Amino acid sequence: MATASAGVAAVLSPLCGRDFLSSADCAAEETAALLDVAAQLKSGDRRIDLGNRVLGLIFSKASTRTRVSFQVAMARLGGQTVDLNPSVTQLGRGEPLEDTARVLSRYCDVLAIRTFAQQELVVLCLVATLIGFATLYAADFSRYGRGRFVALAIFLLANVKIVESAVIAITRSNSSSWPLVYLPTLIGLSIVVIMIMFSEHKWKLKND
Repeated sequence: MATASAGVAAVLSPLCGRDFLSSADCAAEETAALLDVAAQLKSGDRRIDLGNRVLGLIFSKASTRTRVSFQVAMARLGGQTVDLNPSVTQLGRGEPLEDTARVLSRYCDVLAIRTFAQQELVVLCLVATLIGFATLYAADFSRYGRGRFVALAIFLLANVKIVESAVIAITRSNSSSWPLVYLPTLIGLSIVVIMIMFSEHKWKLKND
């Protein structure tokens, strides 16, 4: 058992001090070792005392199971949690996340953050690509040429980004407004549809 524990510790030691953003960031052996530790904790074969370490919880959207899981786990392992709800902290009043993280790192041993940003970023990257494609596609059927349409694409993307920033600020101050996170994506997709419809109209006129 001691040998097995030492092996697990060796595999997991590189995770120390690392940010855990996605399970995809972990190697297969690290994931297996984490599951092994979880099984040992559940069976009682391993005990961990966190020595009253503090976990800060920043949840931009409402949560029950995830929040309770963190709180119960920290309590059972000898730690404690601090609820840093954006609606009652400076995060909800526009304070930059970088400044907040810098300050909290002096008080909390670890932070758990649940936000819309990661999944929304992936979708917005796709939308940005589609806007660029649709704009260049429309340029082929316009007398203004590609130069002006490239400028138009940059202008449209900048406006989508402004909307995204405003929405993030709103959802941080009021977690019940989480459906607004899809607004920038809907605006971006609407732009794509309009540009393609414009192109199709021009194409029909050209071939009639």
